[in-house]
Amino acid sequence: MADYDVEVRSLAVPTPSAPATTYRPAVYVRNNGVHDSLATGILRIYAAGRMVFSSPLYSDSIPPGETHLV
Repeated sequence: MADYDVEVRSLAVPTPSAPATTYRPAVYVRNNGVHDSLATGILRIYAAGRMVFSSPLYSDSIPPGETHLV
């Protein structure tokens, strides 16, 4: 097990069956490491090969083995 290992598990918002409207996207992030960790990155959403949304992602501290919504 790595000391620091954070992975995106899935898209949380919007759900696959959500109606077409405006959403604030969110993802589930899991800390697979042995230390508390932060998740940072960039979420990009594409439609028909064109980027339609981009936003930085920041999380609070995530304890080892836990999954949080970011």
